[in-house]
Amino acid sequence: MVIVRENPTNEIDISFPAYLDTRKTQINANMENGVPNYAYGVDYAMMRKINAIPGAFQFFKAMTSTWVPKRRQQFLQNSLKVGPNQFSDVYDHTVECARILGCGIPSTFILSDPKPNAFAFSSEDSAPVIVITSGFLERFTSGELKAIIGHELGHIQNNHTIYEMAVYFLQNAAAISIPGVGAILALASRPLHYALQAWSRAAEVTADRAEVICCDDPNDSIMAHAKLMFGATFNRDDINIEAILKQYDSIRSTSARILELDNTHPVASRRILALKTFLDSEVLYKWRPEWKEAGRQYISKQELDARCAKIIGVVKSDKRR
Repeated sequence: MVIVRENPTNEIDISFPAYLDTRKTQINANMENGVPNYAYGVDYAMMRKINAIPGAFQFFKAMTSTWVPKRRQQFLQNSLKVGPNQFSDVYDHTVECARILGCGIPSTFILSDPKPNAFAFSSEDSAPVIVITSGFLERFTSGELKAIIGHELGHIQNNHTIYEMAVYFLQNAAAISIPGVGAILALASRPLHYALQAWSRAAEVTADRAEVICCDDPNDSIMAHAKLMFGATFNRDDINIEAILKQYDSIRSTSARILELDNTHPVASRRILALKTFLDSEVLYKWRPEWKEAGRQYISKQELDARCAKIIGVVKSDKRR
């Protein structure tokens, strides 16, 4: 008697189209009105306010359409473009983060610069670009690198790049090489300046959440931000996160915090506290259900945003819970 053993996968559709359909369903389940559900609500509310300023969005969109292709060419000429056979670990992290978030794979470049940094740019007429400095690769772990790549993809996925360029243009009006633009930007109103700075700080919260979603270990995200506080010099990793959070306690209790109104990024202690709050939210575990702990209570998206607003807010910040 011949026993025929059936392959248990015969009834499972393992085709590539089926995989794409499954991924699309998973991603769509985490989108709300075309916006990723992890996005910080204040981020999008402030973008709508900026868009309401007559001519502002159209002007900065026109600026990026001119500036981005030029900048991309500069990186093609002077930096190393990663790929499957060139810094493959960086490329693999980029592909994996794009897969998790459900967005396209950007071009990624390594820039020779000892200062650890990363940034992204794109326009509607140009493919997105991520730039990572050599200083970052030298001083951060592979997991921390993946976190930062996820952060930059968060900016791209949430269409931050046009507004980020607006912030850059306002800060560097005198250095803009496009004829006539510097003079126009120099006349930009202070209200627009502060509106863009406030939006930029909110946008960082959104991108920080994307980086956690992309991590293999959420602590990689927290450690990356902690190491950026001192440039990750001396290869030190004996970092006390609780001590950093005590810096938040000192910052929020002094009127000197008003100086932060001119910052494009929340100070690191605020960001780390906001990240730790995200780890308590149900939104994160919709993206990473394998991390969810049975029986643990998680806060809603509404509560998450409310708590973050009290952490990130410059004029008034609440005590830690």
